[in-house]
Amino acid sequence: MVAAKSNDNQSLCDFVLTSPAPVETAAKLSCKFRDLATREKARARDLAVASEYCQAMAVDLMALAASGHEDSASSLLRSVDHRGVTILDMLIECEQKDVVSHESVQEYLTQVWTGHRST
Repeated sequence: MVAAKSNDNQSLCDFVLTSPAPVETAAKLSCKFRDLATREKARARDLAVASEYCQAMAVDLMALAASGHEDSASSLLRSVDHRGVTILDMLIECEQKDVVSHESVQEYLTQVWTGHRST
């Protein structure tokens, strides 16, 4: 935590971007930091800032994924993690509201809801 704070979150950024699944990593880190912030009052502010930073990274990474190809965001959202849970379900489970509210995610959900795309 101190390393991330002292170098403007560069260590967090490097960790997320070098992971095999950056969107998943950023979202899960955001969730974990948020949970820790509620339990550790002494470091709550720093943990909340780290959580917000990771969530912003997840939003930016989703935007990058959506800009590549028409179906790239939907492919990402349908991919599964090591537990067999889809990334979309993981984002909902981790309460990543900013990521789920992203335009590409909402477009995918609309297509699923109206029956134009299967899950």
